[in-house]
Amino acid sequence: MFQQLYQLLGLSRFRRKILIIFLLFSIMPILFIGFVSKQLADRSLIETYRERNQAQLVNASKLIDRSLEDIVNIQRLILADRSIRHELVRSNEQVYEGDETIGVDTYRNLQRLLSNYLVDQRYVDSVCLFDAFFRSVCHGGSAEREAQTFQTKKWYLDALNENGGELLFAENVLAEEKDTFSYVKSLRNPEEFKLDRIGLLVVTIDKSLLEDVNTSQESDLIVQAEDYTVLDTRTDGGKSDGVDEASLESENYIFDAYTNSASGWKLYSVISEDKLLGQLNNIGAVTLALGGGMSVLLMIVMIPVSRRLSGPLLQVYESAIQLFGWPSNEQKRGLDELKVIDGTFKRVAFQHKQLNERLMEAKLREKEAELKLLQAQINPHFLYNTLSSIYWLAKMKKQSEIAQMAISLSESFKISLNNGKEHIPLQKELEHIRHYITIQNIRFRGKFQYKEEIDDRLLNVEIIKLLLQPLIENAIIHGLEKKESTGRVLLRAFVEGDTLVFQIKDDGVGMEHTSQAMHGFGLKNVHERIQLYYGGKSGLTIASAVNQGTVVTVRLQLRKGEILCFG
Repeated sequence: MFQQLYQLLGLSRFRRKILIIFLLFSIMPILFIGFVSKQLADRSLIETYRERNQAQLVNASKLIDRSLEDIVNIQRLILADRSIRHELVRSNEQVYEGDETIGVDTYRNLQRLLSNYLVDQRYVDSVCLFDAFFRSVCHGGSAEREAQTFQTKKWYLDALNENGGELLFAENVLAEEKDTFSYVKSLRNPEEFKLDRIGLLVVTIDKSLLEDVNTSQESDLIVQAEDYTVLDTRTDGGKSDGVDEASLESENYIFDAYTNSASGWKLYSVISEDKLLGQLNNIGAVTLALGGGMSVLLMIVMIPVSRRLSGPLLQVYESAIQLFGWPSNEQKRGLDELKVIDGTFKRVAFQHKQLNERLMEAKLREKEAELKLLQAQINPHFLYNTLSSIYWLAKMKKQSEIAQMAISLSESFKISLNNGKEHIPLQKELEHIRHYITIQNIRFRGKFQYKEEIDDRLLNVEIIKLLLQPLIENAIIHGLEKKESTGRVLLRAFVEGDTLVFQIKDDGVGMEHTSQAMHGFGLKNVHERIQLYYGGKSGLTIASAVNQGTVVTVRLQLRKGEILCFG
């Protein structure tokens, strides 16, 4: 179907690609902007919600503080009431064997006195007053649990340890009611010096207090006590394992927390992310609709544009077809225009590379021919015989320096000629350098100190001859001869991966501009020889500082199998 449509519109393979690319590059920004806008809007809404929600949590905490403060004040007023204390003291004094209830008169008096403090207290579910023998008087409820068992309960022991202070619990300590919680106060007689315990006061509070302090119409309020008991206004009762914040995050809930300083309880405001962000989903729908409309419009506009843009490249394609002579139109139609052009350029690049390699080989052969011509002009037998005669004449006349110079020069020539071979073991090149240093020290009265730091396992590595000696010569002539004191030259050799590295370091006069040194005949010639033999990644570099010395580094990119394996 698409193929027939392309043929109907007269679109070649390359034009189709241009059209598709333009469509993608035009539509993708729209989709991207829509996506980013949605993300930014989501983030902004969440941040705004969090700021507002945090303020609501603070406000809810203050409302809880006020309500609990009112209840604490009721407890303190009850304890401060002399009549109530008198009735409790009298009840404690009137204890008879088997008597589990407070006397009728005392019960009625305490009921009447308690009712005076519970006017307009909407969140107080009940108030229970116990004497020292756990006999109760309750207003608004009853103590369903066995009062005599209180003394073994943790909440009761905690209340006693508060020494008359109020203690808040996340459960109803008197009954199995899941929609209330308790405030407990141990009553001590302030008129007695020892503050004897005269009873216990338990105020039961309705959980509707927590629902009413939540002013948000969108989120739910969850309260977690200090013992991790959860008072969840959305469910009946609480959980004892605390709020699982990781679970809330994994289930895509957005929540904020605030700790109430008075009670130590932690308030959570929780809302589903889908519920909060649902109003922004229309942004995605608008973005998709806009992307579809743009696709149709761009298709209409870009068909003629793609033809104009692809014209010159298709002419190159036709030329490539003619150049390599594809035999039939059948094959021509099956080819991708860009692949044909790419293949053409690759062939041209390959041919260009081959020509460069041939040119490099020709230059190398030319250099080798020049060197062989120079060597051919030297009669080695005549030269060796002459130097040998000089050596023995010097020996006979006891001229040891002349004898040493003659023998060093003779050995140096032998290594340089190397029987016409272009490569030489590193050990032979080092011997050549030592003979050269010997001759120079005779000339300059021992002015130069030469040192080698070379792993013995590198001594048999083959390198091109006359590679290092010219660099040592350059260090002496340009760095150390001009120095008044003794000069030092250090030669190091080591392997880095597949590269053999040499460093020639001197402490001579140095130079300010190292680029000028590379233009000299000696170093330039060595650098070119290195690149001819070892490739473009090989060569030498120079680092120098005035009056501090010079470091010449040679890197040889060795071929596979030329690097020694040290074991």
